[in-house]
Amino acid sequence: MNTYVKKCFAFALMGSILSSGIPSASAAEQDGKWMTGEYHNHVGQSSDAAVDYMTVENHLNVAFREDMDNLLQMKGARVDNINYGQAFDYLMIADHLRNSPRDPEFNEKLTARWQAIEDQQNKIKELQAQGKYKDKIIYSGFEWDMMALDHASVALIDSESNQVPIDGIHEFEWLYSYDSSDDMFTDNELEKYGARQNDKNDVNDTYAGVRWVKENYPDSFILPNHPTRHDNGDDVVDIGEVTIEHLRKMNDIAPDVVFGFEGMPGNQMSTACELREEDVRGGADEMISVTGGVWDALLSEGRRFFNFTNSDFHFKFRTDENSASGYWASEFSRNNTWVEKGDDGVYTFADVVEGMRSGNSYAVNGELISDLDFTVYNSDDNATMGEELEADKNEKVTVKIRFKIPEYNNYKTLFGTYTGLGADNTPDIDHIDLIMGHITGKVDESQYNSTDNTDAKIIKTFTKEEIDSALGSDGYYTLTYTTEADADMYFRIRGLSFADVDENGDPVTHEREVTEELPARFDYLNDYNYTHLSFYANPIWVDVEGDDWKNPFTDVTENSWFYEAVKYVNTNNIINGVNDNKFAPNETTSRAMIATILARLDGVDTSTGANWYEAGVNWAKENGISDGTNLNASVSREQLATMLYRYAGSPQVTGDLDKFTDSQNVSDWAKNALVWATQNGIITGTDNNTINPNDYASRAQVATILMRLKNI
Repeated sequence: MNTYVKKCFAFALMGSILSSGIPSASAAEQDGKWMTGEYHNHVGQSSDAAVDYMTVENHLNVAFREDMDNLLQMKGARVDNINYGQAFDYLMIADHLRNSPRDPEFNEKLTARWQAIEDQQNKIKELQAQGKYKDKIIYSGFEWDMMALDHASVALIDSESNQVPIDGIHEFEWLYSYDSSDDMFTDNELEKYGARQNDKNDVNDTYAGVRWVKENYPDSFILPNHPTRHDNGDDVVDIGEVTIEHLRKMNDIAPDVVFGFEGMPGNQMSTACELREEDVRGGADEMISVTGGVWDALLSEGRRFFNFTNSDFHFKFRTDENSASGYWASEFSRNNTWVEKGDDGVYTFADVVEGMRSGNSYAVNGELISDLDFTVYNSDDNATMGEELEADKNEKVTVKIRFKIPEYNNYKTLFGTYTGLGADNTPDIDHIDLIMGHITGKVDESQYNSTDNTDAKIIKTFTKEEIDSALGSDGYYTLTYTTEADADMYFRIRGLSFADVDENGDPVTHEREVTEELPARFDYLNDYNYTHLSFYANPIWVDVEGDDWKNPFTDVTENSWFYEAVKYVNTNNIINGVNDNKFAPNETTSRAMIATILARLDGVDTSTGANWYEAGVNWAKENGISDGTNLNASVSREQLATMLYRYAGSPQVTGDLDKFTDSQNVSDWAKNALVWATQNGIITGTDNNTINPNDYASRAQVATILMRLKNI
């Protein structure tokens, strides 16, 4: 059977490595430029950035690489290594939306956050008036403690002004901050703005805050930070955990405001603050680092939802150097964003936000790459990150990945303790993964906490040998890969500096052996970070034209998460409707039905039997797919996996199902089949890491699984 699967479902992929004759990115032809920066970091006006060198001026000095000499003398600042990577072009400070204990110069001053931001803006203007930070874009936002969820960085953008809207922040803080105390508000806020909507445990107050921003400041952003931090690893959603359901609902409310998240969190010198160790893979949250996971599920719906990185800097070390937070802004992590000038002919932070919202951006840790040109093209046109390429059905499209590897990064041992990890300051890529998924349509709200709608998988891994051989005389590495556009799809890429991957080809979780001894602990974490670098590029979509399928089913719409799968099985005569206009996506499938479907795939004429299933069942018995009993019984997910596994020739597998919390419920006879199915992305788990082996497979799920099968 395996030979036929390869023949029937082969995706007609071919890869090549070229160095010239390729259309350039469309963005390069526009009136704009690449800028580098971030939007989630803190100064001493946050209570948890309580180190005296964390003034606004010192923080900006490092981000923009100006006047850093004073910091060299301040214990704990540790800026002597920051010599490489360009100074930031833009920076948004995002102190916590809570009571502020200090002013911009680290003097005690207890205020509401909106007042602290007003002080911060005045200080920034004073420094700029002195001639500092010329041509740099500096903004003040805040980090919002979302109700019942973790944090989000928020930038309120006034479309009528380039100034930070202090009055808007004042109103938002009153309404939606549970950590800004009532006694900080003395201007009749209740009468002006209405009752506070800040129940710490009510996620609906978070949704209300998102709506408020959309209605009052629609050019703004709300981007969740370190979303998996409160994931407790079981089926129960913990207070604070941001799930895919929450992301979908916020994006539904305000798609142009909640258009991404912090998939590469900061605070990298802490082992517990940002993410649990088992949720971090090569410096990236598992939401983006697991292929076929949360990010892919969002992208497969067609959502324009993007990844970013930040330092989340609070301090590098406290002055006693007994505790650490992370890296200074511009030291380790950076977003590279294509920014176009606004109508006024100058670059503003609103223009930066438009660049972020467009998706034409990529995120890098440790200067792993620079100058990325990631495009998809056909004979007529090309598209870059965040854009969509139109292609005819089954037309060949080519992915191009062009980039440089900087000569140095900012690695330096902190205390000289030997770790044996081999860290140095010369970045190098081990491999680059090209990931592809089909657009399956928006899922029904009942499926909002599931990732079953995506068929994303790694379709090409460029090895170190391939990358090294792709270096051109201009200093750029150029890789290409050509495939057929069989249906609406997207591509995304990631690169890793290390080789350790799991059975799915994804970076392994952090298996760190962190000592509690100081200062060896800090040297180990620093060395580990610099030996586990990554970059992630935002996706490019391909919209396939010439699809002449006339949808006959009234219970399948373009917004159905299973639309593309039903289209696939129907146009290929794999699964038909239960009648002329009903597909019955939620009905279960029987053993006879699965046997008949697989027989059709193997070229059997199933119309020759005494009834609709006889020929298929006989074929399944002859080929060891099924024993022909219990024909009317509904098929469970593990039974379906087993029949598909046998159809594929029962290939040898290695690995286990331990990552699923209910793996003990898998029958012994189904384990190899489910390992094979999950490793190949044919059957996926839920967002809560369950495989649900005994749940019945619906017709929509079977259609989706069969569409995924073609990619193996």
